[in-house]
Amino acid sequence: MSILDEYKDSTRLHLLAKDVHNLPEGLRIVVNFDKHHAAVGEAAGLLAGVCGQLATDCVAFPISFDKWSDIPASFFENQLNIFFLARFCFKVSDNLAKRFLLQSLGKKWREHRIKLWNDFYDPRLSKTEIINNAPEDIAPDQWALFVEYRLKPETQTKETGKEVNRVQMWDITHKKIDESYVNEKAKEIAEKIEVHSSQQPMELTVNSPLDALGVVFGKEHPGRVRGLGMGAVPIIAFKNNTTRISQMNLGSSNDAGTSSTCGPNVQEELDTVKAQLQALVSYIASKEGGKIPIQLAGMFPTQQISQVQIQLSSFFSFALSPSVFFLGS
Repeated sequence: MSILDEYKDSTRLHLLAKDVHNLPEGLRIVVNFDKHHAAVGEAAGLLAGVCGQLATDCVAFPISFDKWSDIPASFFENQLNIFFLARFCFKVSDNLAKRFLLQSLGKKWREHRIKLWNDFYDPRLSKTEIINNAPEDIAPDQWALFVEYRLKPETQTKETGKEVNRVQMWDITHKKIDESYVNEKAKEIAEKIEVHSSQQPMELTVNSPLDALGVVFGKEHPGRVRGLGMGAVPIIAFKNNTTRISQMNLGSSNDAGTSSTCGPNVQEELDTVKAQLQALVSYIASKEGGKIPIQLAGMFPTQQISQVQIQLSSFFSFALSPSVFFLGS
């Protein structure tokens, strides 16, 4: 490819991208552009390779910024003046050369971040575990900020601008650009989530410990919620939705109870209520030693946990009382 020396005399050299960093002072690689202001010729490929090297250098262009446009202009200007202009002779105006370099670097920076996430994200790991598994060539503080960004609800919002529930968010963040899942494990989990989602009533499509994600992954950690990013905790994230679900369920039970006292289906409906209560009691006994889990406390917004336990006990005793059968007979 064509090389200019400090006297603007031209010569030809065979160079690789790695050689550009050690190019003797005074020599510059000639880069030609077509009518569309795109780099062409032998030097175009070399320039692309160099841009790729710089874009993946977290010192030159940190991955900790949310978007390419968020990176301060000083980062680019520094590389432009110290590196590019010292090693390349762009046969186009300065503004067009800058625009070309910005577009090339930005594209490769974004692709690099996508590849990093696909390579190092594991749906089986917690956020803390992912942060602790930083790539060797990435500064830990940058990786931590990058992980925080990738797990933020705003990042996991569809292009329509509409908010999606945490089941949809999980699915979005576990897919590549081509819509395939990041790995086989993620695909297996997604299939399980889809099965449970298709079987759940509409009210359980909102974020709650009973949604498909909760069923597949199980109990949430008290200090975080899958699919909702930094700062979300079960007692806050699930409070409103679990309250609404609870009220809907209680309303249905009350209606059933009223009708059961007047018709022949009292035993069947009573058995249903008993089974629902027994399932809840079994869950409490197996998970929390008889205590209401913190993430389910929001289902009883007007009562203290201790009062709820008393109510459950009283209601369960009432459900088994012979008087219920007498009244319904």
